[in-house]
Amino acid sequence: FGALVARHRHVDLLAPTATPALDERWDLVLRAPQPGARFWILDLTSTVATAGPREVVLETHLYGGLGLRGHAAWNGKDQVRFLTAEGKGRPEAHATRPRWTSMFGAVEGRPAGVAVIGHPDNVRDPQPVRVHPEEPFLALAPVQQGPLVIDTRTPLVSRYRVVVHDGEPDPKLLEALTADFQQPLRATVRVLSTRPTR
Repeated sequence: FGALVARHRHVDLLAPTATPALDERWDLVLRAPQPGARFWILDLTSTVATAGPREVVLETHLYGGLGLRGHAAWNGKDQVRFLTAEGKGRPEAHATRPRWTSMFGAVEGRPAGVAVIGHPDNVRDPQPVRVHPEEPFLALAPVQQGPLVIDTRTPLVSRYRVVVHDGEPDPKLLEALTADFQQPLRATVRVLSTRPTR
């Protein structure tokens, strides 16, 4: 696996002078689950805090949240397909709240795709999905349901799992990866005795 931390500064360009509005930190972990696997997992934690002394309001919009743009080979309405956990494609998937959504098409003549999974701790989970009607683009966009306030005291923490896969989406695999992400196994260790062993 590999890990990476990235920091972003979001700047308000509509202010009289460019003003820092939000600071964001991404914690990313990328894993290939096993040798020969036909998929790779990227787990992303985004932490967004105000960069100044005032709250920031994200207005209602189709976009906002985590957005993914597909491969350049998927440009054009008929070059890309979508599938949600509920079996919906374009255009009926737009504004639904699925457990996962996959975007897929041919890359160099072979099928491949990318799926996104939200976490139950995310604000407004499950978040509405934006499926673009013509472009290879999807987003998990909580602001579809109304404005979202990021106050000065509490950062907005969002967690996502992105699955890059060879072939068309495998719903059984994506359900298993969703369960693993949303409800991971937990273990408790209890010490039964403190006496030294011989």
